[in-house]
Amino acid sequence: MLKKKIVFFSCVFLLFSYPVLKAENGSVTFVNITALQNREYPFSLAVLADTAIWYATNRGLYFFDGERAQLEVPAEKFTRSFVEMMSVSAVANDDVWVLGHDPKTWTKTCFRFNGKSWNKIDFPEALPEPNDDLVIFRMQMYRNNGVTNGYAVGQNGKIYFFDGERWQDRSIDTDNTFRALLVVSADNVLVGGSGGAIYQFDGNSWRKLTFRNVDSQNYILNFSYLAPDNIWAVGLKEVWHFDGMFWQPVTGLPPTRFRDVQMISDNEGWIVTLNGEVLRFDGATWNQITGFRNTTSSTTVGSVRTGETDAYTLYIISSTGLYKSHWAKVAAF
Repeated sequence: MLKKKIVFFSCVFLLFSYPVLKAENGSVTFVNITALQNREYPFSLAVLADTAIWYATNRGLYFFDGERAQLEVPAEKFTRSFVEMMSVSAVANDDVWVLGHDPKTWTKTCFRFNGKSWNKIDFPEALPEPNDDLVIFRMQMYRNNGVTNGYAVGQNGKIYFFDGERWQDRSIDTDNTFRALLVVSADNVLVGGSGGAIYQFDGNSWRKLTFRNVDSQNYILNFSYLAPDNIWAVGLKEVWHFDGMFWQPVTGLPPTRFRDVQMISDNEGWIVTLNGEVLRFDGATWNQITGFRNTTSSTTVGSVRTGETDAYTLYIISSTGLYKSHWAKVAAF
């Protein structure tokens, strides 16, 4: 748990004003397009387009328009002390959600942006006594038949569902803490977390998925979906692949702590480790192509891509800032 005093200030950062990280093979570079401040830690990242990027830190929620980062919702809107976790999910430019909580009172605060203003959305407390409430780690909103729905997941099997009007408690009877969430469709939702647990919602009920030769203590942190029989899950200790029947560990990876996986196709994918290594899959092997400094292991190091399979941009956020992939050579500063 971070126990640092949060001081609010608003800053803007210029595009390409920070160093370039060059891959060893020279085929891709990662440019730090905006830096984080000292003792600022990222929690989540949502990318609508190269000119519409949202990211949440312990200082609040930022919007990056491709040139400048602007603080949109300061941490003081969520807490009187400090923010321990904040999740952002962007459905469209006029439909952006952010959820944070105060770790002293466990009070959850949710805001929705309609393109013009931020509106507070009531969020239920898990337990009668707020001081005993539970942490929410991940939120994902989506459109379903013209209505915005969404999920938020956290400790002790907590799952909340937004039905278009209000948040409802849809928790599972388990002690597992969920930190991974993937909404494929309204009738296909995955959650994962402690104890290597992965559950799937089929539109009617939740079921625990079947595993083969996996580490039961692997802490699932995120998913990447290509097809019903081609799903990837990243955990602290292992990366798993689902072939339509079983979850099995991915081989050929270095011994490290993993954080995020972003698969582009069967022949290309990316993994970001907790220490800041960037691994690339070429269809046969995983190779480290670059790395960046990540100063804390307790916050999110995540990756999101934009564009099509044959022309995409990969964004990675860590405690040193937001990075963007460039496929042509970029002069280092």
